[in-house]
Amino acid sequence: MGFFKKVFGWLGGVFHRVPDIIRENALLVKASIGAGLGLFLENNEEYADEVVEALKGLDEALQDGRISTNSVLLAELRSLFAKYGLKPGTSAAVMALFEAAVQTMEQYLPGSSDEFTNTWRGIVQYALSIAEGYLQDA
Repeated sequence: MGFFKKVFGWLGGVFHRVPDIIRENALLVKASIGAGLGLFLENNEEYADEVVEALKGLDEALQDGRISTNSVLLAELRSLFAKYGLKPGTSAAVMALFEAAVQTMEQYLPGSSDEFTNTWRGIVQYALSIAEGYLQDA
């Protein structure tokens, strides 16, 4: 009986810890996107307008439910960056940040949940605040 109690206790601890893991990973993702996007815009200020518009479009798509899975999130990112005129090499640099973020988060946020939407909106809004900061400083 002691073995099963330990196993179920461990499983309960793992499931109880998942929200903490999501929050911790979201903070890491925000930090990596923030640093990467900041470095990118530092060297490519001329794209700040386009990045801001693309991120606003992404936030809107998350908010209205058009994005509910990780694969749709990546497809929408690619579409938005193409729409707002980022050149393939330029958008690839920004996309690499988000692709790494999605790979980090998809293990814990499979999609189709309020938690998925709220977590990604927080990440996107953080990136948007960084990009808008570059617009104001320019």
